[in-house]
Amino acid sequence: MDDQLGRLYKDALAASSDGEGLKTEQKAWLSSRNQCKDSDCIMKAYTDRISALSAMTAQAKAGDFTGTYKMKDDGAAGEALIQQTGNDRIKFYINATYRMNTGELSGEIPLIGNSATYIDKEFDCTISFAFASGSLDLTQNGSCGMGLNVSAGGTYKRVSSSPPKFPE
Repeated sequence: MDDQLGRLYKDALAASSDGEGLKTEQKAWLSSRNQCKDSDCIMKAYTDRISALSAMTAQAKAGDFTGTYKMKDDGAAGEALIQQTGNDRIKFYINATYRMNTGELSGEIPLIGNSATYIDKEFDCTISFAFASGSLDLTQNGSCGMGLNVSAGGTYKRVSSSPPKFPE
């Protein structure tokens, strides 16, 4: 049970947006477990903690990636609005800039686990979405009609988990 709990804790920590809070919670659980005087108490402590960590990692794997993500990097900036629609699709809007040039892109695409891919052959465009805890990595291949030197590519940090308002 200790090995199982260790794996679940590692997974929960990797998926958590509040790693320090989870570490504090784990230390409190360890202190509580160490108070046990018999094997029944220890078994119950492990069973309860494994259940709690399993719920955390299941929620993180199902993921709710809804929110506003922002990126800023040496003259380039971007904002990505994401609305998860069920467990298998996301609606997105990306606004990217490079110095004075701007570009926009939007769509709705299938979500597979923590990733999605947008493809538009007409604009020679592929954008890969990779969600991680509190961040979004976008990789752009092709011009995507975004404008001179404008790319949606980069690492975006989630600044809000509220459902975004999409431009009309």
